[in-house]
Amino acid sequence: DCPATPDPLTTRKAPTVGACTETLKTVSTGTLTLSPGVYCGGLKISGSAVVDLKPGIYVMKDGALEVTGKGVLRGKYVGFYFTGDAAIFDFTENATVEIGAPKDGAMAGLLFFEDRAGKAGKQYKISSTDTNTLLGTIYLPIGKLRVDSPEKVADKSEYTALVVNTLEMSGAELVINANYEQSDVPVPTGLGNTTMAAKIYV
Repeated sequence: DCPATPDPLTTRKAPTVGACTETLKTVSTGTLTLSPGVYCGGLKISGSAVVDLKPGIYVMKDGALEVTGKGVLRGKYVGFYFTGDAAIFDFTENATVEIGAPKDGAMAGLLFFEDRAGKAGKQYKISSTDTNTLLGTIYLPIGKLRVDSPEKVADKSEYTALVVNTLEMSGAELVINANYEQSDVPVPTGLGNTTMAAKIYV
């Protein structure tokens, strides 16, 4: 029975999507550093792979950002833009995800940004037991964020902001810190700027 509120980021321009720089990228072993670009068919990290991301924007086009098995995804000052019906993120139980949004550029303050013109109702999922750092804003204006991790999510982030169409939680504790002054990642205009901390759990 929560009333809907207007999208505070509706005027925020989406990043430019260029030609594919990677196609059906899969990493299943070893340690690899990846660069920003357009990942056509998505990015899949599995097995025991460790992937470090250079700062910048990573476009998931027509494919998912998946971290499965004991895969590790790490990156500072990175933003993910999702475009195409299959473009979602899915962090499964034993995966590790430690990421923070850009501090400048087209996605300053935005960790995840869903294409507003895409398919409505897509599900983005966090089941990982080690997703303690999600610094920035999760912007899914037409999608669903499902959090069913048995461990705390985002509790080590200076701040995490949610602008989502639907939030679905099951047996999870999502920590919404708002210690904005402790991070150089800006809060997107329209989301306010107060110092507080809150927990959401079901």
